[in-house]
Amino acid sequence: MAIKSAAAAAFILDYVVVKRLGEGNFSNVYAVVHNKFQKVAALKQVDLSEMDESEVDQAFNEIELLKMCESPHVIRLLDAFGIVEKKTLCVVLELMDDGDLHQCIEKARKNKKLFSEPTIWNFLHQICAGLHDLHTVNIIHRDLKPANVFLNKKGVVKIGDLGLSKLLSSENEKVTDSLGTEFYMTPERHGDDGYGFESDIWSLGCITYELCTL
Repeated sequence: MAIKSAAAAAFILDYVVVKRLGEGNFSNVYAVVHNKFQKVAALKQVDLSEMDESEVDQAFNEIELLKMCESPHVIRLLDAFGIVEKKTLCVVLELMDDGDLHQCIEKARKNKKLFSEPTIWNFLHQICAGLHDLHTVNIIHRDLKPANVFLNKKGVVKIGDLGLSKLLSSENEKVTDSLGTEFYMTPERHGDDGYGFESDIWSLGCITYELCTL
C-alpha cells in the first residue's frame, strides 16, 4: 500500500482526539471523532522513522490483511493514510470501547472473581468465529493472545493486531519463522518442520486455560 501524501496533513485534521488510549513501541493510539461524520474511532499513529524494514513491513501488512477479512469478529479497518514528511502512518480502526481481554482477565484476578461458564463460552464462541473467518481467507494470526482480543460495552468480542499475521497460499502451507508471544506459541514454532493454522488453535487453548483458571 502506498502512503497518500496529498492532503494527508489536512485529512488528519478531520479527526478530533478525544483521549489517548495507549501506546506501543512505535505507536500511540487515540480515541478520535471524525469532524464531518461524527463517528468515533481508534486512530493508531505509527512512527516509521525508528522502525527497521521488517517492522515497517508489519505495519503495512496489518492494513492489507484487514482489508481482506470482513468479519463481525475481526477489528474493522476504516481508513489508513500517511504523512510522508513526518514518516508517520495513521491507521483508523473501529473503536472497541471496553478494553481488551487481558485487561478483563487482570481485573478478575485482582478482584479474585472467576468468570462464569456462560461468560467463558461467550468469549470463546466469538474468538472462534473471528479465527474461522481469518482462516477462511488463509490468514494465520500468529499472535493470538488476550491482549489482542478486544471488547466493547455491548458484549462484542473481536480479534485485532494483525501485524505478525501472514497470508498463506493454501490451507496446507507451513511457515517456519518463529514469531509471536512465547507463552501462547505452539512448540512447533521452535522446530524446522513448520506450522500452520493449527498454531492459532493452540493459542486459543492457552486463552481458554487462562479464562478457566485465572
